[in-house]
Amino acid sequence: MVGTEKDFELIDALYFVAEFLIGFVAVSLNSLVVLAIVKHRSLHSITNGFICNLAAADIAMGLFITPTAAIAYMGYPGNFYGCLFISCILLILTNVSIINLLVIALDRFFAVKSPLRYQKVMTMKKVYCINCGIWLLGINTGLIPIYGWSHPYRELTFCRFIDVIKMEHMVYLQFFGIILTSNIIMFAVYTYICLVVRKHSMQIDEMNLRFASQTDIKRATKWYRKEVKASKLIVLAVALFICITS
Repeated sequence: MVGTEKDFELIDALYFVAEFLIGFVAVSLNSLVVLAIVKHRSLHSITNGFICNLAAADIAMGLFITPTAAIAYMGYPGNFYGCLFISCILLILTNVSIINLLVIALDRFFAVKSPLRYQKVMTMKKVYCINCGIWLLGINTGLIPIYGWSHPYRELTFCRFIDVIKMEHMVYLQFFGIILTSNIIMFAVYTYICLVVRKHSMQIDEMNLRFASQTDIKRATKWYRKEVKASKLIVLAVALFICITS
C-alpha cells in the first residue's frame, strides 16, 4: 500500500513537472515570435500580424491553461461554478487558436488567388480589427457553457471537466462546429494553394523569360514569389500544429 501511494506521488510530481515545462516552452518560444515581429519593421506584414495574434493566444495558454490544468488535476476548485469557469478558459483559448489558424489560411488563400486586390484591400488596421474579432468570437463560443449549455448546478467536491461540460456541447459545437469544420476548410484552402502555386510558378518562369527586361513584371513576380514562399511555410507550420494537437 505504501509503495502504491509513493507511485501515485511520483506520477503527480512528473505530471506537474511536465505541465510546467510545456507552459515554459510555449511562453518562451511564442514570446520570441512576438518580440521578433514587433521589433523588426521588415516583419510588419499582414500575415505576421495574424501570426503574432496566434502567438499571443499560445502565450496565454502557457500562462493560464497549464496552471489551471494542474489545479484541475488536483480536483480544484471544488465548487460547480469555479470548475465551470476554469473549463471555459480552456475552451476560449483553444477556440481562439483554431479560429486564428483558419483566418491565416483564408489570408493566404486571398493573397494567392487575388494578389493585386489583396494588396489594395488588406491593411494593418483591418488586421487589428480582425484579430479583435477572433478574440471576441473565441471568448463568446468558449463561454457558451456559462451561458447555459452545461450540466445543471450540483454540489461538487472534485473538479472534473465532464462534470460541468455536456458531451453534446463538446461533440456538436466544439468538434463538429469548430474543430472539424475549421480543419476541413483549412485542408481545402491549402490544397487549392498548393495547386495554384504549382501552376503559377510555371507561369512566372515563363514570364521572366519573355519579359526579362521589364521592371514592373520583375517587381510583380518578386512579390508573388514572396507570398508563395510565405504560404508554403505556413502550410508546413499548420500541418505540424495539427499533427501535434491531434
